[in-house]
Amino acid sequence: MSKTSVKRLIGTIAATAALAPYAALAQFNGAMDKLKSTAGSAGAGYDTSQDASTLLLTQIGLIIKVAIALTGVIFLGLTIYAGYTWMTAQGEEKKIKEATGTLKAAIIGLVIVALAYGITAFVFNKLGAASTTP
Repeated sequence: MSKTSVKRLIGTIAATAALAPYAALAQFNGAMDKLKSTAGSAGAGYDTSQDASTLLLTQIGLIIKVAIALTGVIFLGLTIYAGYTWMTAQGEEKKIKEATGTLKAAIIGLVIVALAYGITAFVFNKLGAASTTP
């Protein structure tokens, strides 16, 4: 298997894994809307109206979740690629160094994204607490 075909395979797997949750999320959101409207008309008291700041924070949170999921897929693809390169290196130092470099870069990127998520979650929790305090 050539290097180009491996990259195409990883790209196809990553694209499929990145787009699959959108189909499931669309069906889930549609079902939840129907459930809320049915339960609300039966007197369950679901209030679907949100103020602008809550709606904005919800949308930003959704964008962050999608970005982090995509980052996870990219990390998985890079890890598989680095592992494949390492296993097929057949003792060639250049390929082994390339594979370890790719793996190190992927891990460093994942740590940076995890820290960014932690900081973002902290800030949004503080913003949420500040907006609900009278």
